[in-house]
Amino acid sequence: MPARRSTNAPIIRTLVTCVLVLTASGLTYAIDRGSDQPVTLDPLSNQSDQAQRDIRPENADTKPYGKGWECSRGFRQTDGVCVVVDVPANAYVTDSAYGDGWECNRGYRDTDGACVAIGLPRNAHLTATRGDTWKCDRGYRPADDDCVAIDVPQHGFLTNDAYGSGWTCGRGYQATDDACVAIEVPSNAYLTDVAGARRWECDRGYRSVDDACVVIDVPEHGYLTDSAYGAGWTCNRGYQASDEGCVAIRVPVNAYLTDNSVERGWQCDRGYRAHEAACVAIEVPDNAFLTGASFGPGWQCDRGYQVASNRCVALQMPDNAHIDFSGNGWECNRPFSKQQNECMRR
Repeated sequence: MPARRSTNAPIIRTLVTCVLVLTASGLTYAIDRGSDQPVTLDPLSNQSDQAQRDIRPENADTKPYGKGWECSRGFRQTDGVCVVVDVPANAYVTDSAYGDGWECNRGYRDTDGACVAIGLPRNAHLTATRGDTWKCDRGYRPADDDCVAIDVPQHGFLTNDAYGSGWTCGRGYQATDDACVAIEVPSNAYLTDVAGARRWECDRGYRSVDDACVVIDVPEHGYLTDSAYGAGWTCNRGYQASDEGCVAIRVPVNAYLTDNSVERGWQCDRGYRAHEAACVAIEVPDNAFLTGASFGPGWQCDRGYQVASNRCVALQMPDNAHIDFSGNGWECNRPFSKQQNECMRR
């Protein structure tokens, strides 16, 4: 009996197909030995990330992170290639991605793409930032392109100010023209550090009059103040300043002392009000109460009452009305409106 031919041969043949991958000119092919027909695949499907990173121009390095490449130190990218940075004499390469890619050495200045030595005058030094400018040493100041000595007078000392004379006078002296002149401090005075024409202040208990310090005459029942204006003293509590000095404040019956010595120095008790030099009782009518106001009659009508002469009379309200916010008048309910002394529907 002849052998039976298997019908699964094409399937097996397909499964054992060997795929040969060739890469040429950036194209990837798969050759099926069974069909011998090349099939073009995706050019990037079988390339690894490492292979992509290896495709870089000369004078470039793979980035330490991410994908791609970057130019080596001393080179910069131009149109996809790394070209050398043209560094002039007396300069060095920088890592900056912008600018020229180089900077001048300390003591040199960029002039039209070249590094030119800085002309450093005597008694000067390079600045501490980039070293492309100079500054005069302490005790000298710039004059054109030179550093000249600062002439410090006797009793003066150098300052670090970039403006002014470059010096100031010591304590107890003040500048007059180009010299330091001693400050004349009068008796009963002391030096101050406050800038000004005088530079001194009088001791406590004294005040300046012209160029001298004269004693402040404090009257009996008074005491010194620290105010720079006025008499320099004020009266004790219970006393009031007058031409004769500090005189006792006369507090009337039903009153008490206050700290306001400018006016009369006293105030009436609650329920009383001042009348000339006395405190008279406030007459509160029936259906009223005292107020703390310093003006008006000193009392106010209770809620539901209104003032009539010096009395409080009950409110007379029409129909459809109610007592208003003040408590001493009335207003119409909604939707009524006031017309003369009645509440009429709108």
